[in-house]
Amino acid sequence: MGHDIEADLVLILSLIMEAKHVMELIQKLGTNALNSNLHITLPYSATNEDVRPHYRCGNETFHLWDFQTEENPYARLPSCSNIQESLMVYVNYTSFYDLLECDSETEMAIASKISNGYKQLSCYMSASCIMTNYEIHNCNENYQRTRRNINNVYIGYSVTIACNTTKHDTQTCYYGLANAVAEMKSLENNGQSFNILLGNNTYHIKQNQSTSDSWLMCPSGSIANVAFCVPCSIGHYLSIEECLPCSVGTYQLLTGQTFCFVQREQLLEELAQFLYMIVTNQLQLMKQTLVRIVSNV
Repeated sequence: MGHDIEADLVLILSLIMEAKHVMELIQKLGTNALNSNLHITLPYSATNEDVRPHYRCGNETFHLWDFQTEENPYARLPSCSNIQESLMVYVNYTSFYDLLECDSETEMAIASKISNGYKQLSCYMSASCIMTNYEIHNCNENYQRTRRNINNVYIGYSVTIACNTTKHDTQTCYYGLANAVAEMKSLENNGQSFNILLGNNTYHIKQNQSTSDSWLMCPSGSIANVAFCVPCSIGHYLSIEECLPCSVGTYQLLTGQTFCFVQREQLLEELAQFLYMIVTNQLQLMKQTLVRIVSNV
């Protein structure tokens, strides 16, 4: 009986010491949170001055934009980021034939023309581009069934060509793919390269119907800007190909990031609440131990 009471008293003493230590830690955290000097760079939008032809931001401005606003009286915010090379440049080219019906023979004929046309491109011959994908439009059995009553739905194709900027410089890729589009149009206009013969009929590419678009693969945390990539700036993060400002209560002190950190003050507050819960549980345990001691006396 006496041994049990002695053990309980030792337990109470240890709980009191732990609670005291935790309470001191909570007070310290609270003081540090109040004294925190963490400053977050916020984005600034429209200026209060007339729009200039050009704004500068780089080494000569210490990577700070050179405009002034009421919030930015000394023209020191926000910071800017150096552009980066992309990882890959892609171009997608689409054309349509003056052809309304399609079967497996037609599909094979078009696929063959795509392959032969690609191999005539300058970037293919210089090994600076690759065909990553092609697709033949409106040419499967299910689609053919659903479009029988639809007029003027033509058979076409798309081809995607890419250039690796980590192996070739941006200029080589940019102009190489632009030339590839021009060469594809020239091959189509010449007729022989892309004309397909089905039975007794020859089908041609529809003139002035071709379209193209391009895009970049950027490093993580960056967005595309013409032929280069721009890292998301301080106080921002990448979300679905867009740099968004960190939400209230979060921050990011680096460029090119995909997330924001929770502010230190909020972390400290959550930690203090957690420690307070520990103290509360310890006090409850002390109460239960005291009740047991009294009942055993």
